[in-house]
Amino acid sequence: MKERIIGFLVLTSSITLFLVFTFNSEGVILIDEYNYELQNNKESSILEQKFFYDETVLNSKALWIIQVQSFQTIEEAMLFAESLKRMRLNPYIVKKTISDTKIYRVIVYSNDESDNLENAVNKLEKKGYKLSIIKE
Repeated sequence: MKERIIGFLVLTSSITLFLVFTFNSEGVILIDEYNYELQNNKESSILEQKFFYDETVLNSKALWIIQVQSFQTIEEAMLFAESLKRMRLNPYIVKKTISDTKIYRVIVYSNDESDNLENAVNKLEKKGYKLSIIKE
């Protein structure tokens, strides 16, 4: 019985370490960090009718923000965000509920003045992405 418990603990630890290294532990943190859904669904639906983008996104300290794509599943959004990281961009994911449909927006931003908005736009357009500049 002890061998089974030890085996189970080793297996779960291995899987956890694999997932942490696979997602660099940032993907899950970013999802939690930028989850702007309100606790009360009634308030949420009223606010979503007024604002397409959250005030917290628009009022962030980022110098510029670009929405690259949106997805209906978090897995697709996380995979896409990882591909943007490999392009040396700073992606994060914003979860939004519109008419009972969850949307995961993948957004790229920069806080660094040396990061040029035009360079980021050019990189993304070369890959064929249609962009929406949220903040300049």
